[in-house]
Amino acid sequence: MSSNAPSTQETPTPDTPTQDASTQATHQGGCHCARIRFTATLPDALTSTQLTDCNCSICVKNGYHFLYLPNSSVTFIRGEHEAKKYFFHKQRIAHYFCAECGTSVWAESVDPEFYAGWKALNVRAFDDVDMSVLKFEKVDGKSH
Repeated sequence: MSSNAPSTQETPTPDTPTQDASTQATHQGGCHCARIRFTATLPDALTSTQLTDCNCSICVKNGYHFLYLPNSSVTFIRGEHEAKKYFFHKQRIAHYFCAECGTSVWAESVDPEFYAGWKALNVRAFDDVDMSVLKFEKVDGKSH
């Protein structure tokens, strides 16, 4: 996970208020075949949220542009338990994809000492998102 993910010291608890509900934005998304569907509640508009553009091998190969959200902000409508997971490198992060259509949907840590309680959603899996208007932070994951 990139430097945009919260540090373990900064991770809010589920009952920590994040922001005024009037500024929240909810997005729907899922895989190409719609076997996996989710909603994500962001503390602010997607166009004003910093996303990652990482050059590590998995982000490049899968076209990941991650948005980091606490687990409480992501609700799976269907397919969460049907997703296949893939591990590489240090085996601390599970990358989830649809077994039917292959869409890379999200990643999350399996190490309770490493970003516990957070999901990294692939913004490319959101419905009707204009990628050209989003803000990205370059992350050098290839060197780590």
